[in-house]
Amino acid sequence: MFFQHNLVSDQPPGEMQVIFCRNVLIYFGGELRRRVLTKLAGGLCRGGFLCLGHSEQPPATLDGVVLREHVAPERIYRKG
Repeated sequence: MFFQHNLVSDQPPGEMQVIFCRNVLIYFGGELRRRVLTKLAGGLCRGGFLCLGHSEQPPATLDGVVLREHVAPERIYRKG
């Protein structure tokens, strides 16, 4: 499924298996980046993947959502 999505105001639809968001978050400030990452991580199903750009690294925990790096050296995280 492909669709347009406002990262700041829209919630991800349902539980996604994979979200690609590469080289976008580097343009957001710290608090906005955290809010967007929390929404994206919350939109993943358990075991789902969040694919970020090389410059983007989320904290280990986002409001109770645990992401762990899955494929090195790429920035691909898996929801625990």
